[in-house]
Amino acid sequence: MELCTYKINISGTVQGVGFRPFIYALSQRYLVTGTVSNNSNGVEIILNTDTLTLKQFLIAIEYEYPPLASIDTIQHCEMSYVKFDSFEIIKTQDSGNITVNIPPDVSICEQCEKELLDPENRRYGYPFITCTHCGVRYSIIYDLPYDREHTSMKFFQMCKLCEKEYNNPLDRRYHAQPIGCHDCGPELHLVDNKGIKVEVVKNEIKKTVELLNEGKIIALKGLGGYHLVCDATNKSAIQELRKRKKRPTKPLAVMVRDINMAKRLATISPKEEELLVSQERPIVIVQMKDKHASDISPGISKIGLFLPYTPLHFLLLEKLNCPLVATSANITDEPICTNLESLEKLQNVYDYVLDHNRDIVNGCDDSVLMVVKEQQVMIRRARGYAPISLELPFTLKEKVLALGANQKSTIAIGIENRVILSPHIGDLDSISSVEYYEKNIESLERIYKFLPEVIAHDKESRYSS
Repeated sequence: MELCTYKINISGTVQGVGFRPFIYALSQRYLVTGTVSNNSNGVEIILNTDTLTLKQFLIAIEYEYPPLASIDTIQHCEMSYVKFDSFEIIKTQDSGNITVNIPPDVSICEQCEKELLDPENRRYGYPFITCTHCGVRYSIIYDLPYDREHTSMKFFQMCKLCEKEYNNPLDRRYHAQPIGCHDCGPELHLVDNKGIKVEVVKNEIKKTVELLNEGKIIALKGLGGYHLVCDATNKSAIQELRKRKKRPTKPLAVMVRDINMAKRLATISPKEEELLVSQERPIVIVQMKDKHASDISPGISKIGLFLPYTPLHFLLLEKLNCPLVATSANITDEPICTNLESLEKLQNVYDYVLDHNRDIVNGCDDSVLMVVKEQQVMIRRARGYAPISLELPFTLKEKVLALGANQKSTIAIGIENRVILSPHIGDLDSISSVEYYEKNIESLERIYKFLPEVIAHDKESRYSS
């Protein structure tokens, strides 16, 4: 058959999810030549092949794409013939409006989890292990396209071993932007509530486990912010957390090591289990078995459970072997703390901080869901589920910034036939909340190089939005 050159454009969540190495692997399978690159709209493939192989190639893309990817559109057309000697992944191409989806943060994958717990692996016990199939994304992004120099990982120089993995198209860490190891990646730091470093004999995780077993309250830096954590089986620790945080009755979320531990605490339906173990790892509201667990959920029979979603969580819970209260580190009705400066206002709440030196660029709270009559109900759309890109049934004539309500606020930007919805921001009842709200607007405008031509807002003059 005659060889022709085709251009294939793919939109959706196709950056930062291993899509280009996936295309490279397909090129080796089908023995085609050409290039693949990221651009402002997604992924572009230039391919030399015949019509039959092109059809097979497109079917493979549609049905075999990477686990974290999602495809909105696949378009292809024939173009003027270009000769290629091989297939290559080439540098990102920038042009036009940015409409590619921002990949959300997701939980650690099974392969990384196995390596994390394997004493023979060079990343054994490394609390920031990741690959193209899992880990941090949105919370470290400064700009799109999603390349390392556009994230807070740009401050970490890769060692030779990590660089080799990063540059190998057949490695699952090929262009995994948060890649690192014990020698070159982010590091943990344990400090007390006065900011004084705690000297540890073996490692920070072991010492943190000892402190939790003593009933201490720890501010733990996660993906999109800090949690306040304590032993969920220690009543005095929970009561002390409630007293210090001035949260006497509001339910507290509980992080459990695995689904078996979750089932010891609650009655869990198959649909609820599916959500708990999903890659998004939301907090799921379920029926508590022990209705007398008044310290966790006073006066109600429900409990919010979630499974560990970062390697650091896994390592802590693996050594603790008990559930953890894990509530957002924030003053009531204010946004989640994302750095030590914002955490200082909670200095009298926590005893120690388990911190790390990878910056959180975009704060993002935990998502909260429940199941009602076998239907998933989203209570708070945040980590794992947002930002989210939605297709409109029409094309916008102008770029639109839509401002949310005063309570449970979010924002959205509209470009062409897409709307990008921000993660949950919260109520706008304080100066800090309004500043956080404005920062979310600035983040989406910066990432998408977006300048609104129309601003949609509620006409209620007392709304901060």
